[in-house]
This record gives sequence, C-alpha cells and structure tokens, in this order.
Amino acid sequence: MKMKFDKKRGLIRMSLDERSIYDYFELNGFIFPEEIITRYLLSLKTKPFVILTGISGTGKTKIAQVFAEYMCQDDIPDEREKRIAFISVRPDWMDNKGLLGYYNILDEKYYATSLLKLLLNARQNPDKPYFVILDEMNLAKVEQYFSDFLSIMESRTPNNPDGESMELFYAENAKTHDGTPIPSKLHIPANVYFTGTVNVDESTYMFSPK
Repeated sequence: MKMKFDKKRGLIRMSLDERSIYDYFELNGFIFPEEIITRYLLSLKTKPFVILTGISGTGKTKIAQVFAEYMCQDDIPDEREKRIAFISVRPDWMDNKGLLGYYNILDEKYYATSLLKLLLNARQNPDKPYFVILDEMNLAKVEQYFSDFLSIMESRTPNNPDGESMELFYAENAKTHDGTPIPSKLHIPANVYFTGTVNVDESTYMFSPK
C-alpha cells in the first residue's frame, strides 16, 4: 500500500502495485513492527498532531522523518526540503517566536523561520501534504510556545477547515530580507501535519493534563 493525499480527506490509504511504506522503512535501514507504523499513520490521519513518547534512542524521530520522506519521495530534493521542517526545540523558548520568527521594528523586516516558510508554501499548495517534526518538544514548556497552534487546530470545523488565525505582527505589511511578503495574520493550513517527539527524563517538562 502507498499513502496518498486528498485535500478533502487528508491522508488516505490506497492499494497500489507499488512498494509499501513498511518496505520503505526497511529499505532505509529501519525495522519497526508494522503495528507501530500503522498506529502512527492512523493517528496522523485522525488528527494532524501526533506525539511520540518513549525512552531516548527508540526511533521516535526516525518514524516521523522516514514517513515524511516517503510521502515526499517523488519530489526533487529542493521541493522535498520545502515540505518537511525538522525543528529542534530549545529549552529557552517562552513564546512562539522560535517557531514563527518575529518582526523587527528597527529595520522593519520580518525574520522568518523554516516553519513559517513551510506554512506559507503549504497555503499555496493545498493538494500536497507538509510535515513538521518537533524534536524533543518538552525540553521547553509546550503550553508557552505551542498553545496558539493547539488552539487553531481545535477551532477547525467542516465550514472553516483552517480554523482561526494567529497574529504575527501589528504592522500593515512586512517582508523578509530577501523580499518575501509576510502576512500579518496566518492560518495553519489543513494540509500541514505535526509530529512531536517526547523524552521523559529529568531534563524535560511534563505535560499538563490539558
């Protein structure tokens, strides 16, 4: 089976005479029980935000990386890089600037991140899935830097698949140093899928019950 993307239905499974995702993992040197991969796929299809937790070194990050590469394998390398954002969470993140960048009022330029660029590309290409991998996402308090994303994903409805928007800055318009225009408000496109990896040890924060 090969995973395909339909902008109305999200990730779907189709029987095709092509190598399966399980074979793709093995061809890349990673052996996981098929049940683990299947659970990940079904979870991602059910809700575009999945948390993989476990002890360090068990392959949580590789599950997300290899799956994203599998979904983008038909793209040329430059296009594939635009559809996958691998983000290492920093312990000092207190807000979403580490994910979305910020507007500098001194030079009136927006300092964009790889995630923001991915979101803008995803908005322009709704027929393709995009993947964000937040590595060790509980090194910082998730509620502080990721709460806007969680709220928007919860606000989605059939009539409003993108949910509510988030405010990036309060100026009328802004551009990056290379001239890329940045909107003042941003929706998280429905074709963007988030995966977070979580280690449980003395260097990380536990999630709140919510």
